[in-house]
Amino acid sequence: MASVGWFMVLGISAAAILVHGQPGDTMTPTKPIKDGQTLMSSGGTFELGFFSPGDSKSRYLGIQYKGTPDKAVVWVANRISPVNDSTGVLNLTGDGNLVLLNGTGYIFWSTDTSNAINPVVQLLDSGNLVLIQGTSKILSWQSFDHPSNILLPGMKLERDLRTNIDRHLTSWKSSSDPSPGDYSYKIHINAVPELFLWRGSVQILYRTGPWTGRGFNGIPEMETTKTFRFNLSSNEHAATYTFVVLDNSILSGLLLNETGVVQRVVRFKPKLGWDVYWWHPKDPCDEYANCGVNGVCSTSYSPACDCLRGFSPKSPQNWRLRDNSDGCVRRTALNCSTDGFSVLQQVKLPDTSNATVHSGKNQEECEDWCLKNCTCSAYAIIEGSGCVSWTGDLVDIRLFTDGWENLHVRLASSELGDTMTPTKPIKDGQTLMSSGGTFELGFFSPGDSKSRYLGIQYKGTPDKAVVWVANRISPVNDSTGVLNLTGDDKKRSAFLNWQKRLDIILGIARGLLYLHQDSRLKIIHRDLKASNILLDEDLNPKISDFGTARIFKVDQIEENTKRVVGTYGYMSPEYAMDGIFSVKSDVFSFGVLVLEILSGKKNRMIKQAEAHVNLLGHAWRLWTEGRCLEILDEAVGCTYPESKVLQCIQVALSCVQERSEDRPTMAEVVLMLGTEGALLPQPQRPGFYIATPSTERDWSTSNKLTVTIEGR
Repeated sequence: MASVGWFMVLGISAAAILVHGQPGDTMTPTKPIKDGQTLMSSGGTFELGFFSPGDSKSRYLGIQYKGTPDKAVVWVANRISPVNDSTGVLNLTGDGNLVLLNGTGYIFWSTDTSNAINPVVQLLDSGNLVLIQGTSKILSWQSFDHPSNILLPGMKLERDLRTNIDRHLTSWKSSSDPSPGDYSYKIHINAVPELFLWRGSVQILYRTGPWTGRGFNGIPEMETTKTFRFNLSSNEHAATYTFVVLDNSILSGLLLNETGVVQRVVRFKPKLGWDVYWWHPKDPCDEYANCGVNGVCSTSYSPACDCLRGFSPKSPQNWRLRDNSDGCVRRTALNCSTDGFSVLQQVKLPDTSNATVHSGKNQEECEDWCLKNCTCSAYAIIEGSGCVSWTGDLVDIRLFTDGWENLHVRLASSELGDTMTPTKPIKDGQTLMSSGGTFELGFFSPGDSKSRYLGIQYKGTPDKAVVWVANRISPVNDSTGVLNLTGDDKKRSAFLNWQKRLDIILGIARGLLYLHQDSRLKIIHRDLKASNILLDEDLNPKISDFGTARIFKVDQIEENTKRVVGTYGYMSPEYAMDGIFSVKSDVFSFGVLVLEILSGKKNRMIKQAEAHVNLLGHAWRLWTEGRCLEILDEAVGCTYPESKVLQCIQVALSCVQERSEDRPTMAEVVLMLGTEGALLPQPQRPGFYIATPSTERDWSTSNKLTVTIEGR
């Protein structure tokens, strides 16, 4: 989780915090609240009073967290009408109207309520400000019905088409101006409810995916968390979304910040700072319809966009230029009587605006219904909703490495071909086509060369432009090269014994040292990952794919870019968040690679008893608990030198430290790995570390989430 001071997120100046409190959590018509006085909730969690955000001199009436140094603001009454001086006063009239006035009697804000008997205003420990009739306890008004930019536990996002109720989050205009900004986060009553992030009233920036009963399909973190419980109730006319925190030691809210990022922020008592638990949009595939209609997005590949199987780019030339806005069109027209389905697994399901729910149908019945209805273009089984079918184009699909829902896309029978399997290798002369027909994998000879290379090429262009080459360093000299898929990961892992793994680690380290220091040019790879490490027949590693590499001057230390290109899981924090890259960025990627080689696992979410962590978090936890040998792949067996394994783990953790200046250079890495009994530095917390409840809860100190990242 990214550790942040909420005052940085909301722009609350420490100098503007109220210091003069007024005892009690209630106010009556005879007890107004003046600027400099506050109303405090009974548990001491929240405080109502006047404040000035950021460098503003205007005064606002708001509810703030009392127990945090930054006193984060969770609700503002007079967002549109600030008081220009410190003469503001909050009055409760005898008939039950809560009014904000200044010294001249000008009304800046009011609840517009009346006809209350013995009215009382109370600040609850939930952060809700309520106006009730003192004798009957009837609720006349509550702040929870008027959300600002944060959703607290128990507060609702709500849409009712009959009453026209539309309760949603609206961003601040800036860190010094809480008036309504450009961004809003709203619930949509589609076939299955979803939340949409808007800029203005016309541009959709992001959507959560449909509700699954446990969370939203496009936010896998909701499916696995044990810290929160999410609730959504809906019918054809209305939908209401809320959440509760299951751990009393945690404060949390859903924040829409002024830059248009939705953040799940948490504070773990007694810790004082705030953390970002997750956020959206966080990558190009989170951007709404990033790959156009009938396109599919994945941050695991480059380019990130492809067409669905059976579809091709509407504008191939635009796709070559990475403009995917025109989307994809079917290659073969449907024939209602002979069509079938292609299954797309672990996906964020399409926008459900053009979908229909068929309750009570199982998968077999759902598929049968879709086949018999010629306008049905796809279907899925969604927990809590059952059979859901789509008509027309499919919009905003992305692939996940871990997901639950599958999409069944209708295709003409001629488009339902095969894929590569362990028993079906690809030989020279054969090709494997991407699901959308955009790309083709096969052997080729570039130019007038007679050597054979394995390239992914654009299928839909006359020149079949090459976008990726596997064996750039080691071409095949004849037409006998074969691409084989190993069917059993355990067999493959077992083949890589301890010595082989160590040799591969050392080989990669020396290769990276050559790029950074020993070659004529100083080269930063920027996309060092497992798939870019080629092994020859003797399992000697070679670093490949220099399409994103940068050449540095001899005395150059780092560079900054606005176009971050790389692969999630391997990117260093400073590169992913701020676009800053250097040799230390490659060192971070190398550390991830070492942990992957040692563990036989990818740097993705790993299930643990208490929570989900990535491989870095898992390794760090084992290290801090003195159990780091447990990370070693079981396939290695029992024959390995413990001291050398510990040395490799310690070096890897040193490489993935959060601060780039704490990481070693590759020269130091090679020295440490090659020296028996070397005195190694004690590693600090890794970057992008997602912790469990029993450990430190930090991710990266940076919170600049507006960088556009091109996933690979």
